[in-house]
Amino acid sequence: MALTKEDLEQVGDYVKAHLDEWASERVLGIGERLGNVESELKSQREFMIARFDAIDERFDGIDGRLDGMDGRMDGMDQRMDAMDQRMDRMDKRFDDIDRRLDGIDERFELVDHRFQSIDQRFEDMNRRFDDQGRTMNQRFDDQSRYMNRWFSVMTIMLAMIGAVVTAGSLGW
Repeated sequence: MALTKEDLEQVGDYVKAHLDEWASERVLGIGERLGNVESELKSQREFMIARFDAIDERFDGIDGRLDGMDGRMDGMDQRMDAMDQRMDRMDKRFDDIDRRLDGIDERFELVDHRFQSIDQRFEDMNRRFDDQGRTMNQRFDDQSRYMNRWFSVMTIMLAMIGAVVTAGSLGW
């Protein structure tokens, strides 16, 4: 059945009369969806800000612990300085004894043994600090992997939300 020019004009008039009504229904649906997307993005942003604040607080706590460690290191330096002063005084005493008594090598061997034990203590202390440094580096690496994992998850979630919104707006 072929349409006449009058039939086509009637169809065109009908479409023109109802085009605004149909378009407004479609635009209202898209506007509502955009509002939902904006609301979700705002809540995601607030969530991310809260997570970043929590991470900042954790870093502040770590900084506090590191500051405490600096204090302990300063205390240890002071004790080492005091020990050095004591050793200097001991050296002066031994020099006095050496000038007065020439054949007392056994006492000097005991002092050498003390110095070796102090050196051993310093080596033990250095090993302990090296171990603590490795432990801290491992903890920082673990925290970095944890944060990277969550950023990846959040990126994938945002991509999926974007795909859903895009698919919904295209009417798929």
